[in-house]
Amino acid sequence: MKKIKLIITTLVILTFVTSLFLGCEKNVAEDEDQDFNPSDTTEPIHIIGKLDVKAKDDTVVNITETSADIKGYFVEINEKIKIYGHCYSYTDSFPIVGRGNTDLGSSPEIGVFTSKLTNLLPGTEYFVRSFVITDDNRDGYSPNILIFRTKGETDRNFIVKTGTIENISQNGATANGHIGDMMSQEIIQHGHCYSSTAQTPTVFDNATELGKFNGKGEFTSTFSGLAANTTYYVRAYASTNENGGTFYYGETITFTTEQGQNGGGDESLTDIEGNAYKTVDIGTQTWMAENLKATKFNDGTALKFIESLPDGQSIYAGEAVYMYLNNDYQTYGKTFGCLYNDITINEKNICPTGWHIPTGEDWYTLIDYLGGEDIAGGKLKKEGTVYWNSPNTDATNESGFSAIEGGFIYFMENYDIQSGIIYGFSNNFKRENTSFWAVQDFTGARYFCLESTSGKIKVNEPFPTSFYASNFTGSYIRCIKD
Repeated sequence: MKKIKLIITTLVILTFVTSLFLGCEKNVAEDEDQDFNPSDTTEPIHIIGKLDVKAKDDTVVNITETSADIKGYFVEINEKIKIYGHCYSYTDSFPIVGRGNTDLGSSPEIGVFTSKLTNLLPGTEYFVRSFVITDDNRDGYSPNILIFRTKGETDRNFIVKTGTIENISQNGATANGHIGDMMSQEIIQHGHCYSSTAQTPTVFDNATELGKFNGKGEFTSTFSGLAANTTYYVRAYASTNENGGTFYYGETITFTTEQGQNGGGDESLTDIEGNAYKTVDIGTQTWMAENLKATKFNDGTALKFIESLPDGQSIYAGEAVYMYLNNDYQTYGKTFGCLYNDITINEKNICPTGWHIPTGEDWYTLIDYLGGEDIAGGKLKKEGTVYWNSPNTDATNESGFSAIEGGFIYFMENYDIQSGIIYGFSNNFKRENTSFWAVQDFTGARYFCLESTSGKIKVNEPFPTSFYASNFTGSYIRCIKD
């Protein structure tokens, strides 16, 4: 009996050791680079964004300290493609085109496609997803994010360092930075990014643009138009044109602006959903310095989210609605806010308590204070070309209003003006300017428009007011204090 127990115990131990050895072999094999074979995967097929393109999940191979190969697989393509590839980031868990992406051309084929990522940071976790952009500028992203880590140890301080913050005032400050060894990469832009809400700011929050930088050394950014008595998060950055654009960031530091004589705006402003907003005093008025993001009126009534409509259905039958550019909150809604229809601004107050949607008279008071329609636009626009298309003419943002080029949306491809019916609903993404609603009053103003190619502010252009009044366009809201 003892011999039988001993034999059984020995067999159990041998089985455990064998399985442990085989398991170790399997883990080692999984760590090794393998050829991508889509026919072996059981991952489901997914749709790229809202486009008629189907693909399988991406896979990463050949990972080194500074490079990796990303392999995707198209299953079906029923769109005309202008650009496709992979976008990637180590700071943004939802990477998008323009912040770091490959460009594999305009002729994708069914099957495997490969992006070669180079000049990556050692020991760093990256987020990757495939993308396509159609000939008519609709973009789509894989819904599944691929995460991988490069080999080696993390050491970013040798690239970009955030320095001290100096000359802090009610509405401004200066920030120092240092650029070190960029591994022979050409620096096409550098400066500081900052935010009062994002604790890890990127260039898509707020950023100075100091241009190209040669070699190594120190640099200084000047911030203006800040809110008084407000804490800001700051990081130095440098960007290169590698892989379609790569951003390198320093560590995040904070500073707080001084208290203004007149309160410097209402830095604690929030809407009914808890979204926080920066504000700015301009002349005798206090404005939001960001676009409204609320999806409810301030009495709690929810607006309807519009994504698409059946053919032949009218949308101006009495409903207040909101939208995001390209129906994409993660990519556009977080930064640009909501686009609202005409009924929204006339039905109830969607601004926080104590604030209201500006009238035409409110807007003209602002414009007159800034010197008139011919020059006020430049003083309202955020400077640089991160948030505006080039050339962003005459942009200084000296008002602190910080307007960004969020475009507008018009809702139809074919509209029967007699019946008020839409045939072929289309959420058209037009990031050629930005427009803001006004509550109609004796001035006759319905909306105000800023453009990248002009320092003017235009009234009731580029569309006639009848088009806007017919509720087929979406514009932004900047609330003003009562």
